[in-house]
Amino acid sequence: MRIGQRGTQTRLWARKGTRPRVVRQQQSESAYIFGAVCAQRDTAVGLILPQANTEAMTLHLQAISEAVPAGRHAVLVLDRAGWHTTAKLPQFSNLSFGGCQGSCRLK
Repeated sequence: MRIGQRGTQTRLWARKGTRPRVVRQQQSESAYIFGAVCAQRDTAVGLILPQANTEAMTLHLQAISEAVPAGRHAVLVLDRAGWHTTAKLPQFSNLSFGGCQGSCRLK
């Protein structure tokens, strides 16, 4: 999920026939939330990162892998985002991918 803020158009009162200048904030900032939840164990893993890409997904997968108890295996349900389906993601022995139709790397 991407979160951020962007200025909106400002309205102001002015004399009829005039066009006053209005300053509008043009810059914006965004952050991406990567999260995974285990409802059975009532636990979650989340990261807030500046970009959504393969490197960010790798960090998220590492965090999930570390949170999975020894002797357990996690199945992640993913969509078809480019950073979910790329072959550049590392393999983790305690994680499997599922839920995305087509080109996901099911192992």
